[in-house]
Amino acid sequence: MTSVSVAMATFNGARYIREQLDSLAAQSRLPSELIISDDRSTDETLQLVNDFAAEAPFPVIVHRNDERLGYRANFLLATTFCSSDLIAFCDQDDVWHERKIEACIPFFNNPEVLLVCHGAIVTAADGRPVGLIDYRNASNVINSPLSTGPWPFAYGFTQVFRRSLPFLPNLWIGSVDHCRTSERMAHDQWFLFLSSVLGSVAYIKEPLARYRQHDSNAMGWGERNAHLIDGVRSFFTNFAERYAGAEAWARACADILEQAKGAWDETWSYRASVAAVKYRWLAQRYSNRKILYTATTSSQRLMAFKNILCSGGYRFNDPYSFGPKSLAKDAALGILVGHHLRKYRDAVIGGDAVH
Repeated sequence: MTSVSVAMATFNGARYIREQLDSLAAQSRLPSELIISDDRSTDETLQLVNDFAAEAPFPVIVHRNDERLGYRANFLLATTFCSSDLIAFCDQDDVWHERKIEACIPFFNNPEVLLVCHGAIVTAADGRPVGLIDYRNASNVINSPLSTGPWPFAYGFTQVFRRSLPFLPNLWIGSVDHCRTSERMAHDQWFLFLSSVLGSVAYIKEPLARYRQHDSNAMGWGERNAHLIDGVRSFFTNFAERYAGAEAWARACADILEQAKGAWDETWSYRASVAAVKYRWLAQRYSNRKILYTATTSSQRLMAFKNILCSGGYRFNDPYSFGPKSLAKDAALGILVGHHLRKYRDAVIGGDAVH
């Protein structure tokens, strides 16, 4: 029988953690263990965890960090203590649907599937529904290696993945968050990146958790409704800083894959090699697009546009290309007045962050 470890990272979560713990105990398919990595909580979090552990229908193992790590490293550390076939990330303040584990496990009967993620109901702090995460942009239920493009996105609390998926802590240190280049990839970015390169990713649209929003979230949810005015504003905005971040991120991804492939079997090594080439191409395209919106001479901007065009950077139906909307913007504005456009500075999270 397939076993599942729940990996929870905690920090001062006393306000909501008991409700989350109770939802784990109410699963129709119980986890084999709950691993909690606590990041030096100063409230009653650990006491509540200990109270739950005394009556939980599965083992609860608690690790308390010697120093604060932050949520990124803390979640990744939690995975190293897991011993089951599968690992499910778990936030301290959400609530799981009773069928969450049961619904995700069957996808792993396909040996190619490395990670499964599911939809969720977004709620206010009091549990009132305010939105929906349904991954409606996912191409298919099961997506083969590299088919989701370079920007697959799934919140960590929706992810279940194989423990055999390599953590690569020494290489994670060299990773880059494309939105915050001074930071390493978050735990969910990291495992989704590796899964999308080395195997298949499955998406379940069914909401299998309630994602609570409150003033203490480490990362939050922002509803993104496509309005005409937003599209027009985006068309006339200079995203050079985001292109620079994407370039750094893509180069780091290529470096990681090239360093890791030697330790993997023939299939994973080949897929990593193919992906590394794609990420190198992507980095170069973003480098040229950055030039398109920063260069002060028209000849430099024209050359940058030509380089993107000739490399296939605007191909239709290619998830590693910018596509027709970007072609229209770059040809109409980038070449002529790219460096004069109003700059964009706000952080953006998600798969459309740099288009």
